[in-house]
Amino acid sequence: MSESVGNMEFAADIQLACEQKEDVYGNRISHVFVKRKLFMVYQIDDADINNSLRVYISEDPRSADIDRRYSYIRHFYFNAKGLLARSPNLNAMKYRIAKTVEDCLKDENLSRESAEETFKNLITFIEEEYSKATHNRFYYLLPHFVAVPVLFLMCLQLMDQRSPDNEWWVIFTAFLAAALGGFMSVLRNASTLNFHEYSQKRKYVFLGGERLLLSFVAAGIAFIVLKSGAVVALAGFNSYWQVMLVLVVAGFSETLVPSILQKVEKRVTGKPRNRA
Repeated sequence: MSESVGNMEFAADIQLACEQKEDVYGNRISHVFVKRKLFMVYQIDDADINNSLRVYISEDPRSADIDRRYSYIRHFYFNAKGLLARSPNLNAMKYRIAKTVEDCLKDENLSRESAEETFKNLITFIEEEYSKATHNRFYYLLPHFVAVPVLFLMCLQLMDQRSPDNEWWVIFTAFLAAALGGFMSVLRNASTLNFHEYSQKRKYVFLGGERLLLSFVAAGIAFIVLKSGAVVALAGFNSYWQVMLVLVVAGFSETLVPSILQKVEKRVTGKPRNRA
């Protein structure tokens, strides 16, 4: 039994699953990547990434050849799915796997050798994408990887002269505090950034360096604000380590110092800041 939609005639169980948004196993279908006459590739609501991508082949008697072709690719398909958790571009990889499954299942001349070659190329591509993203992530973090140890070593050199009255000790520990805060911020955000946007590695070094510079500038402004006593909420941060804590937070947060400056601006100008 089958149903016709437009010029495409779908098997009844395929059409029913799409209409009810539920597969034959009772799983809720959240997205359909591929829908063909006798098979479909879809995604279910499942916290396990590897388990969320599914292939369903109709019970229609006409699907015997598709079952045979699927037997050629099943092993490689599961191997490809196993790499999804490592992929930095998850949705794009799901589409690519679904498209590869579709190409294989609709190919009437598919052989075991060609199926293996197709999926080996796909797996190689996923691994290369993961490797590229990992390298780009390293270059993004590189400025902090360099700055934090260098500043730490400089502080060690000044340990014998450590004192809140020693300007060099205060400067280098302040820079170290800002860099630590910025480092924590980029480490936390690195998992959410798109490391496929640029092909040139130096652009990621520049972006990481820009974030480090922002930490230094923010910490410098926060230091001036603390010493000025202009912000009542920070008036209690008088001890040396309390100041260092504020500098760490200033290096970590991208909103703390701008919000402080906006409040100071209102006090200086005597009127609220105009908003677009």
